[in-house]
Amino acid sequence: MFPEIENQKKRAGFKAVEKIKNGQIIGLGTGSTVYYSILKLSEKVKRGLKVKVIATSKETKALAEELGLEIIDLNDVEKINLTIDGADQVTKEGYMVKGGKGALTREKIVAFYSENYVIVVDETKLVNSLGGKPVPLEILKFGWKKTINFFREKGVKAKLRVKNDEVFVTDNGNYIVDVYFSSIQEPEKLERELNNVPGVIENGIFTKKPNEIYVGRKEGVETIKISPLKFI
Repeated sequence: MFPEIENQKKRAGFKAVEKIKNGQIIGLGTGSTVYYSILKLSEKVKRGLKVKVIATSKETKALAEELGLEIIDLNDVEKINLTIDGADQVTKEGYMVKGGKGALTREKIVAFYSENYVIVVDETKLVNSLGGKPVPLEILKFGWKKTINFFREKGVKAKLRVKNDEVFVTDNGNYIVDVYFSSIQEPEKLERELNNVPGVIENGIFTKKPNEIYVGRKEGVETIKISPLKFI
């Protein structure tokens, strides 16, 4: 990783935890930029901040536990005050492609039930329009070849995700298929269409817009406000 990009991730990740208050429930996404948010949050907890967190993956849960954060189950909370997550691509309008780590389904669920939602990225992830990057689909193992072939027969490039020479399995026990679109002009429509394919559990197009996007840059952090804030 280039040192400057890593610094940008750190700036954005740190920025997202500045307004967190005592007693709040915080959703934590999965990825290399949220990693820094978790580090910063743990520092604040060690200095006396009282929060509880919901992890969107086993990876995030393990890191949060290691750093001494109190983890709770989504089923045990009435509301989530704030979720912090990253993105593989995000537009200034707040449309995103996510799921590089394979946690898209849990991330989308936690984001949907959050009162406030912020995205942290380095400047390379901010794009004018979505496309050109893989869109992950979490699919059932049952009939997985049929699911992949459906997209290929439609002329869509589709690849079963493999990691370390083994088929990648999500925390939910499913497979990931990465599909490729050169340009995504109607994210809401494509999100619906992908989820309508039997065998697809969830896809990596996120159309619930965040309240804010924090973009790490060389000179600091750019804040992009998307919608009227009901902020913490």
